Amino acid sequence: MLTDMKSILKILSVALVMALTGIQCSEDFLNTSDPNKPTPENLITSVDNLEFVVKAMYSAQKGFSLWGKRYFAKITGCLSHEIDQSWVDDQLWNDMCHNEVKPGNAYVADLWRDLYKVVGQANDVLSNAVRLEGNANSADLTRLKKIEGEAYFIRGWAYFELIRFFGEANQPTAANRDKLGVPLFLNPVKSISEAQSPRASVGAIYDQIISDLKEAYNLLPENRDAGEVARATKWGAKGLLGKVYVTMQDWSNAETTLKDVIDNGKSQSGASLSLLPFEQYKVMFNEQHEFSSESLYELNMVNMPSIWGPWDNPSGSGHSMLVGPSYVDPNTGASRPTGWSNVFVHQKAVERLKGDPRIKVDALQPYVDSIIVDNVKVAIGKYIDVTEPEIEGWSIRKYVPLDGNSYKYQVNYGANIHILRLA
Repeated sequence: MLTDMKSILKILSVALVMALTGIQCSEDFLNTSDPNKPTPENLITSVDNLEFVVKAMYSAQKGFSLWGKRYFAKITGCLSHEIDQSWVDDQLWNDMCHNEVKPGNAYVADLWRDLYKVVGQANDVLSNAVRLEGNANSADLTRLKKIEGEAYFIRGWAYFELIRFFGEANQPTAANRDKLGVPLFLNPVKSISEAQSPRASVGAIYDQIISDLKEAYNLLPENRDAGEVARATKWGAKGLLGKVYVTMQDWSNAETTLKDVIDNGKSQSGASLSLLPFEQYKVMFNEQHEFSSESLYELNMVNMPSIWGPWDNPSGSGHSMLVGPSYVDPNTGASRPTGWSNVFVHQKAVERLKGDPRIKVDALQPYVDSIIVDNVKVAIGKYIDVTEPEIEGWSIRKYVPLDGNSYKYQVNYGANIHILRLA
């Protein structure tokens, strides 16, 4: 007990001395900064460091709600009625396919999130590239300018997607220019208040898209070395600009821009632009003839055998899992899936495209076409769970493996996604 009292008295004595001498805890006394905290300034100190951020920017285009999985099967294909559902136990997905999208739809929210991730990555690249210019030598400055061109291209693409999905109008006509577009971010967002930006006008968004793509054209190279073939080029930027002008119904600028691309442009691989023969074109979306003479910009998808599915950000796509073709089981005669197999070609699309040879590029006809499953050639069947006699049940062919089901590729298939091509 006496020992405890002595200890208490010592503590009180020290506290009294500290009080009398003015020693106290304050922000002036404590070092509140963390010298080990990563910042752009201490993390990205060279062009080589910046390349990791550039790779992340390209990877963001493969987001889960983009071409990583949902973009066609749950969003664009549904909204345009190019596809129909064989599985209807997901009300949010049903709403997308019925054009009854409600504000709380998580698929819409995720699409918004993933597109703004692309914008954020592009802004990070631009901000750091401009900062590094100050101490760059001639060779590094050349690299930085190309990188800036890539960021302008990717940001322009992302805003073109955003305005068409979420703008109050998707064409900036005289009547539409002042309608609500989407929030416009041109610099990295560093706080919650900065993230709460109001919506810019439709006209302002299109002005920025055009500015970004023109800047990209000025900064990007005409073609890439083999090791960089998946990166954006000058002609990809100009081709996308032409598509923007078409969307705007600015026919004069569209004609001038696209004629230059057709007459003088190079493919992503540096070849003169030209259409492929039909037999090559037919398999171009099935992991063959990638970066061909038609291609202005492809997303470079790579199957990763060590990763299952699209959930862990692989370099491949989960698209084929959702749209997997149905085939005839050679033992039972019943239709069998090659993935989740949730959606198929809408009957109205089949009727509209019959007689057009391109339908054989996009779709697989039941009991006529075939695929390979477990090393056996099998006929395509009527799509699984489709019972209506008036619906033929064609399977989707584009961006799916024809030499096995989606599970052979761990549900992250490596067929490149063609964002822009000569067509």
